Amino acid sequence: MLHTMKQTCEKTGLTYDTLKFYCNEGLIPNVKRDKNNYRVFNDKDIAWINSLSCLNVLFLYGLFALLSSIIFNNIVLIS
Repeated sequence: MLHTMKQTCEKTGLTYDTLKFYCNEGLIPNVKRDKNNYRVFNDKDIAWINSLSCLNVLFLYGLFALLSSIIFNNIVLIS
């Protein structure tokens, strides 16, 4: 089954602009288009997009942890 951009946004929780950005940057491989040249996504694409979102959250969490550690260590060293 194929899903429109709007349906895919609803299923993944991404904004329309974020999904479009992912497509334009090549983060979603082989994006298909319908007869009107609109992007369409299958269930496998949606699973991939959800994986990207999960990786994004993990990356941000890791970055936060790293920055917190650096800030904490600098405060301890300065004191």
